Amino acid sequence: MGAAISAVYASISDVDEQERQRARQDLEVLQRAVEYKLDQFDSKITEMFLNPEAMSRTQVPGLRALRKSRYTSVGVKGTKIVSSALEGILSTTSAGEHEEQRFFVYVQYNAIIRLDVMLWRWNFTGKGFSDKYENAFGYLICTSVVDVSALKTAEFVYLISEYAGDSDEEVVKYVKAMEDIYNRSRKLKQSQQRLSQLEDYQY
Repeated sequence: MGAAISAVYASISDVDEQERQRARQDLEVLQRAVEYKLDQFDSKITEMFLNPEAMSRTQVPGLRALRKSRYTSVGVKGTKIVSSALEGILSTTSAGEHEEQRFFVYVQYNAIIRLDVMLWRWNFTGKGFSDKYENAFGYLICTSVVDVSALKTAEFVYLISEYAGDSDEEVVKYVKAMEDIYNRSRKLKQSQQRLSQLEDYQY
């Protein structure tokens, strides 16, 4: 998906001083632009975690971040960026800013997962800013778990059915298995909490 900005920094160490200074200035501007957009999206996700009740009026909110992944790159003229999953925003050649924000709610590892994805790209036109770089690109991906109790019954049934299939028997079977996992996990957590409290009391 293009050269990571940190890698591009390393690759320009052997060029002449004037070219190196110009390239570094271009890269610094690109870095700030991409990081600014990703920081904005990151703040939006944080706001969801801090105010889940407000978010729940329009979306299914996650509890808190389990994983976050951030990446920034620049596209060097003459190279191609290829990815079927992100083809829309990566293949666009029109000049200017292109941004896409999506979230997905699905079942994974017997839990309801929310995946937030933000893609940002800026395509340059002509000369003036840089004769070498043609675009800047960055993405931020955040994975969080959804509180099952916050889901409406119809929403829960839809997600479980989407995961387990259209067979009523299979859906019921999976719901029972999921219920057993949650009950066992809840008991284990309570047992660990009591043990921790006992250890704190002893010390």
